Amino acid sequence: MPGRATGLGARAAQHRPAAPAHVTGLGKALAYVSPAAVRDLYPNAGDLPAMAERSIRTLAVLQEEFERVRARGVAFEREESTLNVFCAAAPVRDGSVAVVAAISTSVSSAHWHQRPEECWADLVQQGAGRLYALLGFTDPH
Repeated sequence: MPGRATGLGARAAQHRPAAPAHVTGLGKALAYVSPAAVRDLYPNAGDLPAMAERSIRTLAVLQEEFERVRARGVAFEREESTLNVFCAAAPVRDGSVAVVAAISTSVSSAHWHQRPEECWADLVQQGAGRLYALLGFTDPH
């Protein structure tokens, strides 16, 4: 069936719990617009749940990451939820520029390092723009 995960990836997805938003590109692309909601989710600022060695573990570091997402318009995950998996994600906005979704790509470390990080950022930003248009939104300017 097209679009359906197969093989090892599908089996892993069936048995793995959802990753906390702060360790995924998609989660960061959605959550950066509401730091207060993130603080409510994680009241213990120095003890965020970790999934991998490179997981963000404090609210202060997460807030710094959100500033980078705001500046670039792209969120990255660099082995924060899964070893050897990298991700770029971009928010999708509606006609009022509110974030209504996010789009991402995840690839192995070997594939990620074959191209500059900016290539992955451009890919998801272009995808977010296309999704914006497909959802019927028009530029408010």
